[in-house]
Amino acid sequence: MKKIQNYFNIKNSFGIFVLFISYFIFYSILKFKVKTDIEIHNFFVNDFEKKVYPDIFYILD
Repeated sequence: MKKIQNYFNIKNSFGIFVLFISYFIFYSILKFKVKTDIEIHNFFVNDFEKKVYPDIFYILD
């Protein structure tokens, strides 16, 4: 039972790690491809959104 638990813990942490890397790859590609769109978006986003959610809005678009 403990072996199975350890396996799942390793698998889960690896999944989070892969998700983290894929997030950064996606973020860099998005930033590279639609830099002008992000700049236009930043122009319209108000200061509150910029302060509270600095980089969530890039992914949502």
